[in-house]
Amino acid sequence: MASTGTRGAFPVGVDQLERGAVQQEIVAPPEAGRLRGVHACMPYRSAAERRAAAGAFLAAGLRLGERCVYIAGDRWPIEIVDALDEAGIDVPRSAAMGALRILRAQQAYMRSGSFDPDAMMRLLRSAVADAAASGYYGLRIAGEMEWAVGPGMAPDPLLEYERRLARDVFSAGRLTGLCLYERDRFAPELLDELASVHPVIVDPSRAAN
Repeated sequence: MASTGTRGAFPVGVDQLERGAVQQEIVAPPEAGRLRGVHACMPYRSAAERRAAAGAFLAAGLRLGERCVYIAGDRWPIEIVDALDEAGIDVPRSAAMGALRILRAQQAYMRSGSFDPDAMMRLLRSAVADAAASGYYGLRIAGEMEWAVGPGMAPDPLLEYERRLARDVFSAGRLTGLCLYERDRFAPELLDELASVHPVIVDPSRAAN
């Protein structure tokens, strides 16, 4: 993976990329599968970009013996199922064993009907502990984030949540996360801030080395 810190390397928020206190790294979508124990995000434009990164990310986790969770937005993620199938993953068997779970945003981020960062932190810690107790090496989650810009949603709770994740959850090393941000649904200024708090950025414009 290529280390970063060079302004202009990332097409969203190039002037703000280094605002956060995190040391950042930028990788190509096929390299998403190599990520482990980190908090990453990918702003994307197309379903094909989302499919490539999330498919590689989850397939690698299943091969590593991690429990993998995909949190879908407002559509059923058939392309993720297809991507895992093409990667040689037996999707029905993985799901039946509990190694692969596909949820809706309302079953995770919005369980109480609204987004509560504290409740989501508790849910993640519990899910990490449950994965370990069930014999998995860790927990790997890819989540579509468009729920965060739905009716009545303010950006502050999401930013608070993303900032706290590294300190409160990822520091234990058993969780690997990929937040998927559809560019057309998020204001550029908000994407700037969100990108700045993720230690790893998956950039669809990059070709794998």
